[in-house]
Amino acid sequence: MIVLTKAEKGYRLVKNFTLARTPVVISPESNKGWRDIWKMESGGGAKATYVRYVFDGTTYIEKERKGTERIPEGIICLAGQFDYSKGVTLEPKK
Repeated sequence: MIVLTKAEKGYRLVKNFTLARTPVVISPESNKGWRDIWKMESGGGAKATYVRYVFDGTTYIEKERKGTERIPEGIICLAGQFDYSKGVTLEPKK
């Protein structure tokens, strides 16, 4: 999963998440003007957890982990049928 932002010539890579399981949740909370991202992670025998990523001004960094008993609040995306014509704004509109 990748996060891009508009740049002078096309787009700039903000974050390349090497692992992504569905669902991905876009939080109503934000940091430095960009919406937080919750995504489920597991592997290597570790129990699945939701991981909250926050924008640090340049990229997204891990902030906290919590159990999977409840899906975090926010817009659930990357779940069900994929539709490349839809997206969720993470950064503030200029």
